[in-house]
Amino acid sequence: AVSGIVPAFSRNGNPFVQIFSIAALSPWAFVGFESVSHSAEEFRFPVKKTIVIIIFALIAGVISYVVLSLLAVTTVPDGYADWTAYIKDLANLSGTAGVPTFNSAKATTGTVGLAILGISVLAGIVTGLIANFVAASRLLYAEAKDGLVPGYLGKLDKDGNPRNAVLTIAAISLVVPFFGRTAISWIVDVTTIGATIAYAYVSLAAFKSAKNERKRGVMATGIAGFIASALFSVFFLIPDTGTISTISTESYLILVGWSIIGIIYFRFIIAKDKTKRIGRSSIVWIVLLILIFIISLLWMRSSAMTQMQSAVEDISAKYQTTMGDLGVDPNDPRIDGAEDYLKSKIEGLNDKFLFESVVQMSIILISLAFILSIFSVVKQNEKEMEEQKITAEQNSAAKSRFLSNMSHDIRTPMNAITGYTALALKEENVSPEISAYLKKIDMSSKHLLALINDVLDMSRIESGKVVLQPETANIVRTFDKLRDMFVTQMEGKNIAYTVVAEVENKEVVYDEHRLMRILMNLVSNALKFTASGGTIAVTLRETGYHNGVADFEIRVKDSGIGMSEEFAERIFEAFEREDTDVVKKTEGTGLGMSITKSLVDMMNGSITVNSKSGVGTEFTVLLSFPIDRVAEEKDNKGELEEKPFDATDKKLLIVEDNPVNREIVCMILSREGFTFDVAENGKEAVDKVKQSAVGEYAAILMDVQMPVMNGYEATRAIRAMGGEYAAVPIIAMTANAFASDVKEAMDAGMTAHISKPIEIDKMLETLKKLIG
Repeated sequence: AVSGIVPAFSRNGNPFVQIFSIAALSPWAFVGFESVSHSAEEFRFPVKKTIVIIIFALIAGVISYVVLSLLAVTTVPDGYADWTAYIKDLANLSGTAGVPTFNSAKATTGTVGLAILGISVLAGIVTGLIANFVAASRLLYAEAKDGLVPGYLGKLDKDGNPRNAVLTIAAISLVVPFFGRTAISWIVDVTTIGATIAYAYVSLAAFKSAKNERKRGVMATGIAGFIASALFSVFFLIPDTGTISTISTESYLILVGWSIIGIIYFRFIIAKDKTKRIGRSSIVWIVLLILIFIISLLWMRSSAMTQMQSAVEDISAKYQTTMGDLGVDPNDPRIDGAEDYLKSKIEGLNDKFLFESVVQMSIILISLAFILSIFSVVKQNEKEMEEQKITAEQNSAAKSRFLSNMSHDIRTPMNAITGYTALALKEENVSPEISAYLKKIDMSSKHLLALINDVLDMSRIESGKVVLQPETANIVRTFDKLRDMFVTQMEGKNIAYTVVAEVENKEVVYDEHRLMRILMNLVSNALKFTASGGTIAVTLRETGYHNGVADFEIRVKDSGIGMSEEFAERIFEAFEREDTDVVKKTEGTGLGMSITKSLVDMMNGSITVNSKSGVGTEFTVLLSFPIDRVAEEKDNKGELEEKPFDATDKKLLIVEDNPVNREIVCMILSREGFTFDVAENGKEAVDKVKQSAVGEYAAILMDVQMPVMNGYEATRAIRAMGGEYAAVPIIAMTANAFASDVKEAMDAGMTAHISKPIEIDKMLETLKKLIG
């Protein structure tokens, strides 16, 4: 009968704490349930139904443990007053008497009952081993599928079992028995603490997830699970908590080693994580680091206490032996008093070590908590910066698309204005009055285009879209072009305009288009603010040479209105204009000097200004460019002299969907003696090339934005034909004028790029260079 059985609590501890110490083992008992998630994909029923299986498994487990516990105390061997006395003496018993459950089975049901219990125990052990193999191998299989462990562990045999994973687990398990029966306690200790920490992490993750989804029920269970797991962890890790004196020294060492392996493993999977799915949570490796610090401390403390205990026992034994040699009775009260004294000293040292260990652990935990807090703030700042970066990149991309579309939409009609104006000015029998009107239209359209270019260029510079494209060119000829470009305007305003170039090395490597933009901005600025009868002087001097690089000094000096010292300090800032009556009456965006400064900086040069109100202004630009010796020698021999260009035998294919632009290009080219075919879209162009004789087209002028097939697609199709077709020059003739547009044209297989509005001289120069 078991009706009179009551729990036998230890006199050295609180009953609640003793019950809690048993409950603290529960995480170890629940470890097997993790195999449910690993095996879920093989279920032939809804995964939600596993909760019923888990509940029944828990009930069956509780009943089994209760029945076995009651069975153990129903029968007490002869010679013992009650079961507590029997339990205390188990260490001195052998055979079935030394195992209460087997003793009870034999006493009540005889040999048959003993055999049934033995078979049941064996079945339980085998079932547990099988379950362990299933859980562990399925875990390795799941990790292999996610790329967290080597792929061979995830390979299935013909029966669909992860054979390699099972063999790996078996190989590891075979080593354990060689450590003796004590290895079981190590495994229980490590598994319990590991499971407790894992449950705490999962519970906290569930709480955080439920908080975001506002699921209060899950929030409550999550925080409760975290608190319980945290208490269990502290209960096991801190020595002499409640009735548990400590886990074994070996268990502490295994936990330290396991944590170090965890960090190494975490480092490995982060390095192999190409998809960036892992490593976002810093708490994982922070917990492992905390475990290493704390458990290594506890291991040292436990090891020291074990050695001290052993030393004290040796001293006590030596003391008793010595007393015996001296003829002192072993039962002499003085010997007992000495042993009690040593025990009290050991307990005092133990308490002191425990207190110091707890203080040290608290210091470490507080320090790590602050480090984690700082790290969390840093990670949050990095996250916000990353989000801001993504937003900025998205805004920049949207801005670039907008500017590209705006550039295309504005340049297309501007092409008609400038093109027809240029053609009209070349007509004969144009009255002086009409000619004057056309020149004003031409001047205004060019000014409008300059304003558009300023806005677009500034936006591109700010977003980093401008990329220098240095090529070998004659820098003296660049300044000749600059002189020719402004000479008519200077004469119309009665300004003495001079351009002087004094250099030894003419053929240098630079971005001629960007340098010309700098010069044009400086000269046009001087032209705006210099009154009739004034002077503007542009000089280029070579000031030095070193390691194949020539140094140049460019000066643009005028006798204009000048500027104040205060404004001179701000002149290179965007949208800055001096607040004077003359400046207010002058058209401009206030971006020219800012663009000039940005381009000079991109060329690793410098620009300064010296100005005085009412006297004039002088800009000084210092630049350095590599010298092209091969081109320089050819130039000295006269091999770079321009040859006359005859276009009468040159046939072109003009691909343009806009009728106005098509007409302008055809009229310009026909005046120069070219013959041509036209196509209204890329598809039509590809067909014409296929139908043409080899070498029939000297070049193709290709628009980009067209219906049916755009210019890029048409270019790729033509290049894919191979042979002579793959070599025909294809010139992009488009309003898409950004550097990225030029690059895209080159990537598509085009040979050159001309932006709209089309500059007749530039178009003819490009054709001459490619087919002349």
